[in-house]
Amino acid sequence: LSYSAPFHCSFMKPAADGMQSALDQVTISTPTAPIVSGLDGALVRSPCNFCVELHADSPGLQITTPSSLISNLVTQISGPVRWSHCLATLRATDASRLIFLGPGKALANLARRDATALTDQKADVVSVATDEDLGDMKAMWEE
Repeated sequence: LSYSAPFHCSFMKPAADGMQSALDQVTISTPTAPIVSGLDGALVRSPCNFCVELHADSPGLQITTPSSLISNLVTQISGPVRWSHCLATLRATDASRLIFLGPGKALANLARRDATALTDQKADVVSVATDEDLGDMKAMWEE
């Protein structure tokens, strides 16, 4: 991929530190829905029964607490992201809905380009960066 800034490398450590500080100020719950981690492309295992049943034989990352979720999110800022591994994991789970949280739409646009490769049908891809985007995601989820 061509890019215009040093994303996901040691130059982003100050941003990761800032994210850690910001996340330390909010209350975060343990995830209850399947998440694919950008750190290794594995399905993140959580107390969610769906995740455990669907991927009982997959090691995945053990994100069982809010602090482990925060650590995972912060580490992705200054560490390499395994994009192709993430898509392969999604393909293996027959994902039909992809939700990207954060500024911009770059990842959603990349995934949208490959969405037909994820399932036999076109996958729904949503980027959530604004309140309006959140409304769009809610409408998609309610369909």
